[in-house]
Formats: sequence, structure tokens, C-alpha cells
Amino acid sequence: MKTKNFIKGLLLSSVIILSSCGTDSDPEPVGVNDCNGILNGPALIDDCGDCQQAYVYDVVSHTVQLLDDVNDVELGQTEILVMPDDASSPYWNQGCITAPSTYTFDRMGQSTVSYGGQSTRLLMAIELYNSFTTGSETELLEMFNNGTGFGSVDFNGTTIDLDASGKKLGNKTAAYGSATVKPLFDAMLSKQANVVMPAVNAGTIASAGVAGSFTGVGGRTVKVDEKGFELNQTFIKGLIGGLCVDQIVNGYLSPSKLNSGDNETSGLGAGEYTNMEHYWDEGLGYLYGLEADITAPTFSANGSVLLNKYAGKVNTSGDVDMNAVYTALIAGRTAIVNMDYVERDAQALIAREHISKILGVKASDYLRGGAEQLQNSTPDMAEAIHDLSEGYGFVLSLQFALDGGGNYLFTNSEVNNMLAILEAGNGLWDVDAAALIQMADDIDARFGM
Repeated sequence: MKTKNFIKGLLLSSVIILSSCGTDSDPEPVGVNDCNGILNGPALIDDCGDCQQAYVYDVVSHTVQLLDDVNDVELGQTEILVMPDDASSPYWNQGCITAPSTYTFDRMGQSTVSYGGQSTRLLMAIELYNSFTTGSETELLEMFNNGTGFGSVDFNGTTIDLDASGKKLGNKTAAYGSATVKPLFDAMLSKQANVVMPAVNAGTIASAGVAGSFTGVGGRTVKVDEKGFELNQTFIKGLIGGLCVDQIVNGYLSPSKLNSGDNETSGLGAGEYTNMEHYWDEGLGYLYGLEADITAPTFSANGSVLLNKYAGKVNTSGDVDMNAVYTALIAGRTAIVNMDYVERDAQALIAREHISKILGVKASDYLRGGAEQLQNSTPDMAEAIHDLSEGYGFVLSLQFALDGGGNYLFTNSEVNNMLAILEAGNGLWDVDAAALIQMADDIDARFGM
């Protein structure tokens, strides 16, 4: 039974008892105070134990006027009277929402979950990645920095005009990191268009110091620069950290970002959300933004080339628990609705740590995979180059990773030192396997893996 009904019943019983014990000379009961202390007032206690008042709501100005008495209330043309337990009141039972089993949140029956901008950027990343072998420098940089040159794509049955979205990738890349990082991505795009593809198209066989294409003994063909880097791999893996993880762990799920967004629910209509609620959803969007159904994430089955794909790959590694991430995201969003910011931040730390670990697991894996190939009696250099190019992108990403306390695990300088080892001399053509293993060991130790 709801608290308000229990209290109503208790008060009614009290009145009956007092009436039955009285005499003809006893005064008539004068009524009782409501939970707001007003005699015969309309306020009620909701299921959470909170006292809720009636109010007048202006549907145009969105102002709220709390009422002690609803008798003789005169309403303006744009005003409505809302009783405490009215179905349209966002305050009733607001303080006691329990965490749902899936990422499902609503206001007055309509979903408040929104991360369309993040889905759009993830779709842009796919299109940009697919354009690496055909785009000119101008075209690739336009797609990355201006958010144009894409056209329309189908997303879960809906056609989205990416060019008209107003979204960009470049301005969100390394937004919370060193200013030296973003230019690295621009340089990869320029080099791909001006160095790698002209050599590939000319039929140049790549070798130490020579850009072109190279086919390994296992049949894999790689298109590389003069140091053996597959720039499509270094770019897209770097974007996993520089875009997705940075935006999630250092941006949208960080207290500094969340605290800058108001969480005032008064005046919100069906399906409308607070800034804080939206920030949290946007953080989630960089991980799950391409899922057809956020209540049942599938990982990798949605065409993602960024974080979601590799979240699926590491979910059984023993170091990353994506179920814990999903649960924390639900619990944190619930805490925002309940205005419990201590719990919000505690859940954010869980999500931020496990998401960051994706970078550590994959950086270590690819470095070890490349080293193992190089140590073979007959190395397949195409396979080694492919692994180490991916590893390079994940190493670049490490500077955006956080530990369980919300602290950076690697500085920009430490990451640059590791990248320099991979780039030294002829780069991947003659990198030392022992150096790769040592780097992987250091990464594992830093992440506690």
C-alpha cells in the first residue's frame, strides 16, 4: 500500500476514534495538518517519504507556484493545477527510483535517453575509415575536421544525412588531452593520401624506407608508409582512445563535466531531460551509440570500428568486465535522477576504469602479437606490421586512460616515448621484439593486469 494511502487511513481512523469517544458537548474536529504543516492542506507524502505539494504550472513560461491551499485557485489561460500525486507531476516519487535492469529511463512515460550526436560521429568514423584508400588529402581532412563530404547513411532503418548533422570528429579528438595529439591525426590523413596511396597505386612494393604495398607469406597485403605503418590502423585505433575514451572518461562521465550541467527537473515535460542526464547519456553514446537496442548490447555486430568493437573483444579477457560497465552506467544514471551525486561519481569511477582498461589490454595484446611474429624463424612481416600498427594506435590512446581513482595512468610524455621506440630507425621493419615485450609488460603492470 502506498504511504499516502496508509497515512490517509490512519488519519481517518483517528478522527473516527475521537468522534466515538466524544460527548454531545465536545467540539467538532477541526481537521488535521498535512505533511507541509497546513491545516487541511493538500500536500501528501509520496512512496519515498517526501512531502509533495500541489502547484500551479504555466505551460508556456514553465514556472511553478507551490500551493498551500487549492481552494479558490484562479488559473490563467496557460496555467494548470497539478495535485501532488497527479500522474503528470515529475516530483511524485522522484526521490526513490530504483535502478532498472536495463538502460531505460523515462519522464512521464517517454524516454529521456538521448545520444544522437554520438551515434552520428561513430557513423562518420566508419565512413572516414572506409575512405582511406580513395580519399584525397583535402577530402579526408574535410571529413575529419569539417564534418562534411560524407553523404547519407542508413542507420537502423533510418537515413541520416551526415553532412547536414553539424557534427565533427576532429574537434572532439583529444579534447581533454595534450594539444600535441590532434595534429598527429591530421598528419596521418595527409600522409595516407600524399605518400601511401600514390606509392600503392604506382605498384611500389613496400620495404624499409619505401612506402607501398606488401604481401606477407600468409597472404595478407598491407598498405604502409616508409616505416611500415598501416596508417588506417594507427589512425582508427588512436581514435578509440583519442575520441571515444577521452570523451567518456575525461569528459561526460567526469565530475567536472557533470557538475556543469543543471539537474533541475521542475517544468520538464514528457521525455524531456536535464543537462546532467543528457551528459551521462552522451558518455554512454560513445560506447553504445551504434547499438540497435541499448537494452541488449551486442558488441561488434553493429559495424563499429571504434570502442564498441574492442569492448566486445576484451569482454572475456578477465581484466575488463563490460557487464560491470553497463551496470555502473545504469546505476549512475539512476543516481542522477535521484540527485545522489556521491553515488553517481562512484559508479562513474567503475565505468571509467573498465573502459580505460580496454586500451591497456589491446595495446599489450598487439605488441605481444607483433613480437611473437618477429621471433618466428620465418616472420610474416605483413602480419607483424598489421599487429604493430594497431598496437601503435592503442599505445597512442593510453594517455587518455584512467585508473580506479580517476587518475591518468600514462602521461603524454610517457606515451610519446613508447611511440618513439616503434618509430625509431626503419620503424616496424626492424623494431626489436624484446623491446615490444618489455613495453607490453610495462603496460600490464601499470594497469594491474
